[in-house]
Amino acid sequence: GHDVTTMALLDTETNSGSTVDVTAGEDAVLDEINANGNVTLTAGRDMTFNDSVDADAGNITATAGDDMNVNATATLGGALTTVNVDLVAETGHIITTETIDATTNITMDAGEQVTLGDDVTAVSGHVEIAAGWDIDMSGNNITAATHVDMFSSDGAIIGGGGLITVPDLDMGAATGINVDTDVTTVEAVNTASGDVSITETADTLGNGLTVDGNGVTNS
Repeated sequence: GHDVTTMALLDTETNSGSTVDVTAGEDAVLDEINANGNVTLTAGRDMTFNDSVDADAGNITATAGDDMNVNATATLGGALTTVNVDLVAETGHIITTETIDATTNITMDAGEQVTLGDDVTAVSGHVEIAAGWDIDMSGNNITAATHVDMFSSDGAIIGGGGLITVPDLDMGAATGINVDTDVTTVEAVNTASGDVSITETADTLGNGLTVDGNGVTNS
């Protein structure tokens, strides 16, 4: 019912179909996890990743009651065999400093901000990010095969120096959108204040650009 701290490798890789399930009533501090199957992680308050997590042919599902921090060297799905990655910080933030990779889909949902400190890649599926506050991917890339959805209910989408590469991009924010893209179609809605700036590197948008909001500039 209190904190859980893992200080060594949790490894089920040699056992086919074996899973890892960690539940903490309060904080969870996690070291390396290498599973041959699903990894399910739950913390009543904060969750901290201090090393890599992989779910071979399975899913990484992590839920924190408050904040989620993915620290240096803590790649999620870095072995490129994890199918889906699903991260939830119910009332707090998600802050990453390492790559997140999935062979299919990646989803993130935070009550406060989502801050990406490295690239996010969904090889054959989508990336969906929802936040109560800002979504900040500055200097980092988001790549997906099908679509990327990014929605900030009370903040901005900040993407200077990073590239979103995907066929279809859908964004919604309250206080501004500033991203660089390599897409076919994009829809962006900004509801309250700030500007919308979308820079398309491949110049392939054509008539696929729909923007609604405050101070729109596109190039």
